[in-house]
Amino acid sequence: KDKYNLALIFILIIGFAIRLYYLILTKAQAEWWDSAEYLSTALHWAFGLPYDINSQRPPLFPLLEAIIFKLGGTEFLLKIILELIPSTLAILISYLIVKEMYNKKLALLTALFISVFWLAIFNTIRLHADIPLILFSYLSVYYFWKGYVKKEKNYYIWLIGIFIALAFLTKLS
Repeated sequence: KDKYNLALIFILIIGFAIRLYYLILTKAQAEWWDSAEYLSTALHWAFGLPYDINSQRPPLFPLLEAIIFKLGGTEFLLKIILELIPSTLAILISYLIVKEMYNKKLALLTALFISVFWLAIFNTIRLHADIPLILFSYLSVYYFWKGYVKKEKNYYIWLIGIFIALAFLTKLS
């Protein structure tokens, strides 16, 4: 019944479709060096393949990859679970953040921009830690604003801390 919710659903579908299109288009593309490093670490942890782990890389992203590999997943499934879904969720969370801070119109515009932003799409089709980092960072901002600033509930600090920690364990920046 709410035209803003209908517009948001449309934006989410468009954002998901664009990301899925490019993901399918580039599925046979070679991995970038940092993606390959994450994959090598994940394969070392999942199957014991010989690899000297780079201690400068945070452990969460390759750990999630290793878990998916252990469960029988493929590289394409990794991209769907760790990139496509979080990237689409980042569109939704960006909408929720701006809606809480300003209004629904500006939130829809923000979601639309993020749904077609080339850098988000670029990182969605590669196994980079940037998309999960963005999602965890957005979630920490959302819980900070909605829970701590607006509602002044101290238990939201725990959620903020959890998502900041997940972001830090995903990528140090």
